[in-house]
Amino acid sequence: MERIMKGFALLMLACGMLAGCDKVRMTGSEIVFQASSVPTATRTAYSGERTSGSGVVKERIDWVKDDMITVWSDKARTLDNAPYQDYIIKTVETDDDRIRSRATVKATGDNGLLWEPALGPYTFYARYPGDQEKLDGNKMTGTIPATQTLLYDSETGAIRPDMQYAFMFAKATAPVDAEKVLLPFAPMFTALEFEVGGGGNGQVDLTSFKLTSTTDAITGGFEVACANGTASLTGTPGLTASLDFSNLPNGKLTVTGTTPVTVTLFGVPKDLKNLTLEVKGDQILTRTLKLSDKNGNMLKFDACKKYRLLGLSLPELLKAEGEDVDWDIQAIGETLIWD
Repeated sequence: MERIMKGFALLMLACGMLAGCDKVRMTGSEIVFQASSVPTATRTAYSGERTSGSGVVKERIDWVKDDMITVWSDKARTLDNAPYQDYIIKTVETDDDRIRSRATVKATGDNGLLWEPALGPYTFYARYPGDQEKLDGNKMTGTIPATQTLLYDSETGAIRPDMQYAFMFAKATAPVDAEKVLLPFAPMFTALEFEVGGGGNGQVDLTSFKLTSTTDAITGGFEVACANGTASLTGTPGLTASLDFSNLPNGKLTVTGTTPVTVTLFGVPKDLKNLTLEVKGDQILTRTLKLSDKNGNMLKFDACKKYRLLGLSLPELLKAEGEDVDWDIQAIGETLIWD
């Protein structure tokens, strides 16, 4: 089967010391940024647009206005002499090649990071979502929760993943008084997107959707070494990841054969292996699906990539026997079997 996606486009944040932000040059002082109010939430969004090249299909992640990031610097300081500051997204645009989403940002507090008289290049580290307590000059930390909430738009009926789990990290260097510092964000998570249908014309109201590994962490804490962007796991590894349907109508995920739905589970920024999907619903018994190829070999999902798993068709009646499921992940013609 075709591997639908094995990569992310880097997100580029352009800032006027960190953005095309308005800058004020004061006599004998450094660059100052305008401040703005702190947003109520952080939001990025999958664009739905995919580009191909060199055998790889990439999906752009778009910045959303009022997203928040945190930036730390080895030499720049705020007026309060802090080495970090939060910034919110003000304007968003897409590159001509439609691979990258670019944004300008402004500081959220009374002041942004300032150029300080210093020799040599400045180093900047950035974290999405913004959190000053989880980024310093040594590491960025984060946690992928075992239970992950789905977002529901009551007006359109759209179901979306909560992108607060889509951690990203950026590193950049620039000379003092550089007109612009570009922060190339890269994902620090691994994602599996499932397209699920009800099978035939039937309807299935799912009450549980859980991914389990027999050997390796799917969820839990991690840290990223700022110097080289390498991720490592911390604390007790979580061997499961489940979706929370509480925001959906009746607290259930309704799927049909004619209108499949798409849901995403986020994992830590490490390879995901030896996975089994388990679903429960009002119309079906508990069903499990090993994520393996037609020869029974368990699939490995590379770290910091997003995979689309298409054509999963749930049985419409209570059945004890297994049922074939169309699969679209590795080689054409493969199927997986529900136990």
